[in-house]
Amino acid sequence: MDAIAQIDKAIVWTKTICFDTKIDPWYLVEEDERLLDGLKDTRLQSTGFEILDIVGRGHFSDASLSRVLEKLYSSNSSVVVVTPDLFGWVVGRKITMDTESVEAILSTISGECAIIPISCNSNHWCAIMIDIAKRIVYIYDAMRSSYQYSVRVDMGVQLDNYNCGLFILLAFEHFTGAPSLGRMDKKLMMYLRYRYLCMCLH
Repeated sequence: MDAIAQIDKAIVWTKTICFDTKIDPWYLVEEDERLLDGLKDTRLQSTGFEILDIVGRGHFSDASLSRVLEKLYSSNSSVVVVTPDLFGWVVGRKITMDTESVEAILSTISGECAIIPISCNSNHWCAIMIDIAKRIVYIYDAMRSSYQYSVRVDMGVQLDNYNCGLFILLAFEHFTGAPSLGRMDKKLMMYLRYRYLCMCLH
């Protein structure tokens, strides 16, 4: 799909969001009339195109996931974000990574926790969350697939095949202090995608 069609589709999608959704104030976002202008301006800025996969049923790319994480945690020194490209992909239950770089990052962590998004076969996201003080590692797979090892029971379960990026971002937020949302319907998931889109465009 070309960029202009993608942006037009995103603009149409933003008009379908239900803003009277009842939700914890932590996740509250209001309709932003300027957001559409931001999307239109993206036509001229190729660096903004990666965020458009947040829209609709898009699969979060490395770039869009990293951008949301930067918006969430760049000013929070207690959370260390390890970018997805450092760990590579999980392919056939094996992970590709630069071991020396991973060791270097993990050995210098000074925050309270670390969050690590992991791409599985480049079409599914899982998450690793490390509580440094308690020396506990959580592995979260929203679909409860064979990649799962241990997970907090109060995190959601993905029932579709395209919202894994959304689920791991919410898991990271919950792990770092946000309230759990429990089971979510389609309207709420669209609303939360809109929230992340707003973060990226501001």
